[in-house]
Amino acid sequence: MRLFVAIELAPWLQKKIISSTYGLKKVAVGKWVEQDNLHLTLAFIGEVKDGAVPVLIRELTETVKNIPPMNLVIDDLIGIPSQSPRMLAISIRAPVDYLQLQKSIIRNLNKLGLSALSRQPHLTLVRLKKPLSRLPAIRPLALKFQVRQISLVHSVLTPKGPIYRRLKALNLASGGSK
Repeated sequence: MRLFVAIELAPWLQKKIISSTYGLKKVAVGKWVEQDNLHLTLAFIGEVKDGAVPVLIRELTETVKNIPPMNLVIDDLIGIPSQSPRMLAISIRAPVDYLQLQKSIIRNLNKLGLSALSRQPHLTLVRLKKPLSRLPAIRPLALKFQVRQISLVHSVLTPKGPIYRRLKALNLASGGSK
């Protein structure tokens, strides 16, 4: 099964992001992320055997138990890569705790023999059909929200786009889960 570790966004926040970026659809042609699929990826794990999921959940639970809740800000439009972007995303202003969390997740997944990938904090909006010569202008979103949990997510790729299903939500700073 294909897995990743994410910060899932509340529906009100997903809706605000979509409404704030709707005008970009006129200039950015490509595969747009569906509103319900908007999330922040902390680590992309990739293919894992079903039997490894309980071990993964235990490791992630241990990883997050001492990380306090944190505030993030969904900020400004960026292109990835910055020259001739193939993807438009929104940058995330993240505290040191976010980077510590991400590094801890990667380190602990590596200890399990999994080669997880991470990138700069961002929220993907659209994968472009062709690169843009320059970024469209939009006002920074400046949407602040608090992160209290992370999720282990199963991703199934389909011709119509990915289908995401939360396998486990893990609370920060408590070691508990939902």
